[in-house]
Formats: sequence, structure tokens, C-alpha cells
Amino acid sequence: MQTLKEALATALPDIAQSLPTTPEKHSTETKATHSPKSSLWPLPAKDDKEARKLWRERLFQMEHHHPDVENLMQWGEWFARRAITNNRPGWVLLEGKPGCGKTRVARRVSRFIRDYAFDAYEQFWQSRGSLPRVEFRDWPAVVEQKGDDYDESIEDLYAADVVILDDVGAEADTYKSGLPISRLRSLLSRLERKAVMITTNVKLSEWEKRDERVGSRLTAANRFSAFGIPDYRPRLKSAP
Repeated sequence: MQTLKEALATALPDIAQSLPTTPEKHSTETKATHSPKSSLWPLPAKDDKEARKLWRERLFQMEHHHPDVENLMQWGEWFARRAITNNRPGWVLLEGKPGCGKTRVARRVSRFIRDYAFDAYEQFWQSRGSLPRVEFRDWPAVVEQKGDDYDESIEDLYAADVVILDDVGAEADTYKSGLPISRLRSLLSRLERKAVMITTNVKLSEWEKRDERVGSRLTAANRFSAFGIPDYRPRLKSAP
């Protein structure tokens, strides 16, 4: 069995691939400096409800201005825990209005997996010989890319263990070409066996009207509707 030192040396190419290259293609999140008070590792025991609640509050740092906020964070926790422990969680679809917090949850999950990849490696990923790789993408920005830039983005998504697509459905089809939905359909068909989180402000019923195959794949996901959560951004602007 490899030692942790040997395995991490083997994993260096994966680390290099997962580092941000340009703001356009990769998240600008950086590795956090951990302290005993802020660390999110090790994960709290599954049967310790109080510890898990505190863990969610540290990870997502969201104001409880609506009852469904806690449910949204619980789905984020469920996905994050299973993804980083190499226990494939399948797909999670978070749908809701802009400002409900779904993008915040998605970004925090992405950052958590990146920050604690080393911590999770020896226990959960050593048999594979490389660190977990997560790709967070703003889907409308990806769809607008052309040529090699688009191909590179898609290849990065195919190579990832955990894929997080934000704001799916907000992309514009300026020329009515059908290209955005065809690109989405093609991508989703290749992510079937990966851990995938998708955020959207489009209701599932509308997806089924836009494209039958995309709607079918999203229907099969674990879905949480946050449409009841109001936009929290005005509250932030009015805070003293």
C-alpha cells in the first residue's frame, strides 16, 4: 500500500490540473488557512445532529431568513459529504429564484472539496491514487465560449470527479440556433456516472418543455425546490 507521501507525489499532476488558470474558466476561490475553530474536517458523525447543524452553519454561513434555508443547506451538506468521501451521491438539482442562496451553497461545496482534498485523500481516495477533482462552472459563460476554449472547458468537466454547474438555463440563445440546449444535452449525457450538482432558476416543468432529454435527466436527479425562499440580497444592502 502506498504511503501518503508517495500517493500525494503521484497525485501532483491532478493538483496541477485542478488549479485555477484564468478567471473565465475556473473559480477564483483559494485554499483556506485552517485553524481548530474554523476547520470543517473531520466531518461530524452522521448521528450527531447538533454537530452537523453547526458544521453547516460554518460551511455555508447563511442567514436563516426563511424555513427552507435550512433544507437548502442540508442538501448542500448531503452532497458535500458524499462527494468528498468518494461515495457517489449522483445528481442534485437545486432550483430557485435568483438570490435564494443556491449559488452560494454550490460555491461553498466546491471550495470545501478543494480545501479538504488532502484531508480526505488517505481515508477515502488512496485506492485511486489521486486527489478528488472538482470543477465549478458558470454554465452561461461556458456556453458562450467558442472553438478550443469551449472544448477545453468540456474536457475539464469530463475529467472531474465532482461537477458543479451554476445557473443552468440562464444562457441566452441570441440567434435562436438551439446551440445552448444541444450543448447542455450533450454534456449531461456524459456526466451520468459523476457526482453532479446543478443550480437553475428554471422550474423542472419548464425544462421538460424546453427539451425532453434534458428534462428527463434532470427529473432523475435528487431535487430541492427553493422557489419559496425570497431574495436575500436586498436584506444585505439594507443592513447597517
